[in-house]
Amino acid sequence: MSGDERRRARALYLRRKRKRRQIIIYTVLLVAFAGVGIALSLTVFFHIDKVQIENSAIYTDEEITAAAKIEMGKNLFLFDSEMAVSNVQTTLPYIGKLTVKRRLPGTLVLIVEETAERAAIPFNDAYALINEDGKVLSTSSITPADNSAVINDVEILEATPGKTIVLSQEEALESIKSILKALDEYSFDGITEMCVSDSLSLRLVYDNRLTLRLGPAADMQRKLRLAAECIEKENQRNPQLRGVINLTIDGRAYVGPEETTVNTAESTTASPEQQITSTTVPAA
Repeated sequence: MSGDERRRARALYLRRKRKRRQIIIYTVLLVAFAGVGIALSLTVFFHIDKVQIENSAIYTDEEITAAAKIEMGKNLFLFDSEMAVSNVQTTLPYIGKLTVKRRLPGTLVLIVEETAERAAIPFNDAYALINEDGKVLSTSSITPADNSAVINDVEILEATPGKTIVLSQEEALESIKSILKALDEYSFDGITEMCVSDSLSLRLVYDNRLTLRLGPAADMQRKLRLAAECIEKENQRNPQLRGVINLTIDGRAYVGPEETTVNTAESTTASPEQQITSTTVPAA
């Protein structure tokens, strides 16, 4: 290699070395500045100076703020939102969902979604009122509201407001949740009683006059959609009809008299005025 080539090679090596050194220095400075920024944001800036509660009708802003354990002046980013959600949902049972948002420079926003009583279970000479997730909202000696189905065939082991109800039959709770969520999906109102002790023979009572035989929990949404269609047709014919609607056979609804136990043999031979041949509801 000639002298000029060696000089050019050395100059190139020195330039690359300086460039690497500059990159290292800039990286160190950037990390340092970022660290300072983070330290300042956690100590000097972004303190909670305002709490904004949205969509709450049952509880006051003060009750929600206290349940969330919000301390004014604490850092906005160090606030434990998961713990706050858990505390609020347990302490204030009628709050079904809580969303926490941070709005700079110092506002904490809590968006509330309230839940409602969907079923009532006798408990200690009163009723334990639960939502669609099986959470106990309260206990009351007052007769349940019209939109709360009474469940008489299960035994409560524990009913603490803010916590999931504990039943002697674990599968019964899953059946209750499955039914209530399917009812909510189709805005199916008017269920006055639920029988869930036998997981293979679930039953509902509509308007204290029509018994809906559902069988097992499989295809619950499809069965209840079919039940809603059947009830609508029957109400147009006779709003006072009393009887049994069997929803366990072939994806169709079969209507029988109140005194008759509806089974497969009876349903398939029912007379035309007793049988509702609805459009088959396809599986989900």
